[in-house]
Amino acid sequence: FIPYGGTFLTFSDYSRNAIRMAALMKLRVIHVFTHDSIGLGEDGPTHQSVEHAASLRLIPNLDVWRPCDAAETALAWTHALQQTDRPSALLLSRQNLPAQTRSAQQLHDIRRGGYVLSDRADAVASILATGSEVGMAMAAQQLLDASGLPVRVVSIPSSTVFDREERTYREDVLGRGLPRIGVEAGVTRWWSQYGCSAALGVDSFGESAPAAQVFAHFGLSAEALAERVQGEIEESAADCGRRTDRGMQYDVISFDLDGTLVDTAAEIGAAANLALAAHGIAERPQAEITALIGAGTRELMRRLLARCIEEQPALAQRVQFDAVMASFDGHYAQTTGTSAVPYPGCVEALTQLKAAGVRLACTTNKELRHSERVLAVTGLDGFFDLLIGGDSLPEKKPHRSVLEHVMRTLQSSAARTAHVGDSSIDVQAARNAGVSAWVVPYGYNGGLPIESANPDRVFAGLLDVARHALTKAP
Repeated sequence: FIPYGGTFLTFSDYSRNAIRMAALMKLRVIHVFTHDSIGLGEDGPTHQSVEHAASLRLIPNLDVWRPCDAAETALAWTHALQQTDRPSALLLSRQNLPAQTRSAQQLHDIRRGGYVLSDRADAVASILATGSEVGMAMAAQQLLDASGLPVRVVSIPSSTVFDREERTYREDVLGRGLPRIGVEAGVTRWWSQYGCSAALGVDSFGESAPAAQVFAHFGLSAEALAERVQGEIEESAADCGRRTDRGMQYDVISFDLDGTLVDTAAEIGAAANLALAAHGIAERPQAEITALIGAGTRELMRRLLARCIEEQPALAQRVQFDAVMASFDGHYAQTTGTSAVPYPGCVEALTQLKAAGVRLACTTNKELRHSERVLAVTGLDGFFDLLIGGDSLPEKKPHRSVLEHVMRTLQSSAARTAHVGDSSIDVQAARNAGVSAWVVPYGYNGGLPIESANPDRVFAGLLDVARHALTKAP
């Protein structure tokens, strides 16, 4: 027996806890939601889903499908039946939709959550679409063909499934280096995760009118989409010219802090040993502490205390982690910045990048208050347009949301963003967000050679990073 249910998508609000619990409990439940957008028409904004698709995609372990026609719907249903440890939600339209022509390979690739539905030789942009807007994207492609602008159309029936695919496949589908424009009859913010420079959608509540009139009211048409795509192509070409003229390939570069920009190992080690001493625990070698830096001070102390308990099991009976962490926080508040030193070439590299117009971010797993102090004491705080500490967002590196937040805030795409770090955590964070993964070899990577993390590039120092970033685009 496979439980399933069905109702209007907007009423998923009433069943949200059941959906969430099914995902949490790893239960195969299928939720069939219809009337998935402003295409509902006259029932108006109370029944027209705007934020619901994006909201459901945020639930961990829930596969969300928004198919564009019968073929995608059949594959979505089949996929949902095959899942044994997660629920699925199928978001279906009310209005009639055109059936798309596909090859056998494209039919197979529907299962991967996203695929190239229609391509053109020498495509100059990618249109990414879901559900009822896939037909709109195909029509816009025809209009752009007539204007001599070949574009690719990508259908993403399930972003949750697509996001589990290998990064290489995702980038091949989305189009490496191409301007990307998303279209979905719902909120547009979620398109930034795919490096879209623009998106058409509905960022307000709907209106009560026949579906065609509501779509026209919100500027959702093949003509409007084609116009927007053409504008993005022109802007991209102009921007490429500006970037080439000023000699830069990247709009945004994100830097890790500890081990990348500044050497803070000594002050972290001092605070850690003072915390241990406060609880009658012998100090640990600085090299051991240095090898644990990179995942945030809380994780560092957790691992350090675990090693102490492994060597002296009796400590487990009298020492509580929260108490040790409180001691560390107190001592680190005093030692932060006292011995932090920028690595050679750091100031010069940041100065060159800033002068060239590159937007800079500092993204670290160190707590924000400590990060702010280190940057202030070392005189680096004035270089950064954005600072993200380990407690600034719900997640921290290597979660993709950290660098996605950087791109969204500083208005850049994945193709024009790089992250520079010193550990496998930094490389994985860059991979998860789809940006270039660059490293320097002198930082903290658990005692392992940084090459083992398989970054895109290893630079001897930060001046080499700046030199590469400012090399003229080909």
